[in-house]
Amino acid sequence: MNGKYNIEITFNYVKNKEAKSIQIKSQEFYILNQNPEPLDTIPPKISLSSPIENSFWNSSQVSVGYSVSDANFKEVEWNLNSGETEKACNSDSSFSIYAREGKNTLEFKAKDKQGNEAYLTRNFVVDKTNPAIEILYPEDGKIYSDSVNCFEYSVSDANLDSCWYSTDDEMAKNYLLDSAGTIKIKSHDGENVWKIHAKDKAKNQATKQVKFNIKKTNANEESRASGKSIEKILVYPNPFNEYLTAFGSNLFIQAYDLLGRKVYSGKGDNLKFGKDLPNGVYLLEINGQKRKVIKSK
Repeated sequence: MNGKYNIEITFNYVKNKEAKSIQIKSQEFYILNQNPEPLDTIPPKISLSSPIENSFWNSSQVSVGYSVSDANFKEVEWNLNSGETEKACNSDSSFSIYAREGKNTLEFKAKDKQGNEAYLTRNFVVDKTNPAIEILYPEDGKIYSDSVNCFEYSVSDANLDSCWYSTDDEMAKNYLLDSAGTIKIKSHDGENVWKIHAKDKAKNQATKQVKFNIKKTNANEESRASGKSIEKILVYPNPFNEYLTAFGSNLFIQAYDLLGRKVYSGKGDNLKFGKDLPNGVYLLEINGQKRKVIKSK
């Protein structure tokens, strides 16, 4: 047992038929670690409540919360993007860091008094940019002489989560859309307001609208009275990555790049074109109607 001890030894013997004895006394001594505790070989356990792995933040200021479990905890250290290392002797703490735009990596290391170590890495993204929305058709502020029956748009964001549309006839609803395309909806007489809404994974949101008017001309009214319908030209898909098709009969199409150079001209029904065009934005004139289209691969 552990403690302080004295030892006294007596030797008895007979010499020349005479009984004798000798006593030996020791000085005080101690016995320690007779039953040593088991060696600690278990590393600490690190927990991070924030940031969550692969989470998105719309601010450079990011909240960090950690805790370390170990009876023999010594210290914890961390760094952001392999930068300067910070140390602390608290087994749990919360604080803020300032991270760069884009992907970030936060690394933690914890030690105990026996030298056992544990590591934990968290990746997260800072995205402070709203989605970019472009409405290709109809044109904002334009007066149309007949109904508009499609809504062409494009949304770009590296971390896009969702996009949807609304009109002045309907409140915004969760009409989930692709990042680009053509929506088949119909305008009404007078002023129309159509909107595209987009949200990314960091909860940045954007909305873009077009406001246009439908004022039907006497020629349109006469055409309807005579039983003739005015053909509505649909251009699909937009954006396109190979071919673009204009649906309709007796079409005359001219396409221009943004420098005003003519890159295509064609006549006929249901014209399919655009394969040889490089990526970019193009302006179309189709039977007097103007459209903006995008080619992207």
